[in-house]
Amino acid sequence: MSTSRRKILKMAGTATAALGAGGILTGCGRTSRKNPNISTLEANCPIGSQPPNPIEEFVCCTAHGDFTNEAGLPNPVEELETISTGYVWTEGPIWVGDENGYLMFSDVPGNGIYTWDSQSGINTWLKPSGSQTYPTPFHVREDGTNGLCLGRGGLVAADCGVRGIVWFDMETKQKTVLADNYNGKRFHSTNDLVIADNGDIYFTDAYNALNSNYRESMWELDFFGVFKLDTENRVHLIADNLRPNGIALTPDNKTLVVTDRSGWVAIDLENDLRQRQFVSREVTGGGADGMQMDHAGRLWTTSTGGIHVFSPSSEHIGFIPVPNRRANCNFGADGYLYIANCDRMLRAKIKPEFA
Repeated sequence: MSTSRRKILKMAGTATAALGAGGILTGCGRTSRKNPNISTLEANCPIGSQPPNPIEEFVCCTAHGDFTNEAGLPNPVEELETISTGYVWTEGPIWVGDENGYLMFSDVPGNGIYTWDSQSGINTWLKPSGSQTYPTPFHVREDGTNGLCLGRGGLVAADCGVRGIVWFDMETKQKTVLADNYNGKRFHSTNDLVIADNGDIYFTDAYNALNSNYRESMWELDFFGVFKLDTENRVHLIADNLRPNGIALTPDNKTLVVTDRSGWVAIDLENDLRQRQFVSREVTGGGADGMQMDHAGRLWTTSTGGIHVFSPSSEHIGFIPVPNRRANCNFGADGYLYIANCDRMLRAKIKPEFA
């Protein structure tokens, strides 16, 4: 989830002056305002709870703020380093290839996909990546790709610009829209996704692609959903009672974990899509944006203060302090954790006990 277009463009234009110690942009997390109608509900939100007005903007999944590590949770990584900066809002990092491969990530409002490797640095892979309309219409808040995944023989993306799930040929970069509606009604803002071993694509439909003044008049669905796109490109509803953003899948492909106002919700894919609280937002003191599940079933998720790590049994086992707002993270075959961090990309070497 990103900040408002007007504010982030202003912020990007003054990024040089705002750089603080260590080259980290200061004040980035302060660009989001809390909706007073929501604040009194955020301390204890049951699964599927909704704000008083579902159309209004909310901050339940904003991954910023401070976290006091009173339990002395271990830090799973070495020192953070900035590998590239100068974007509007980075998202969707994925690793392509072996340890000598490269990173791909989105700049959502910047409408681009970029690659980075330790030898050649940063390169533009595709721009525009989402909407092809220029200039950006006034009703559009985010017009680029968001979450990225490798699958189905190419690159699959949650595309805010077309408000759908799209597939890119990695060689030609040609884009194909796989789905942009449910039962004939357009998605709000396809946000994040994960691909099962059999090729099914699970994804979230959030709210952030359109500017707030236009949402109520342009939204077609009356809920924010979690969906499955099967290998025949048929759309199936998984959940319509959550406020989803990030999404992850357990290594055995049996359980989804989705962010919600209540925290993190597990959805049993083999037991009638039953939901249970995986972790309450009270554990971290806030909500979340993007997240990833590692090979051991540990959940690495953005939330208050940085990246939090939870065991398969929901135990809080690690914490990485990260300045400003964290949008997402992912693992590289080179042994690093890559973090989408506001206007930049960070990385840090993962310690052996968490590798």
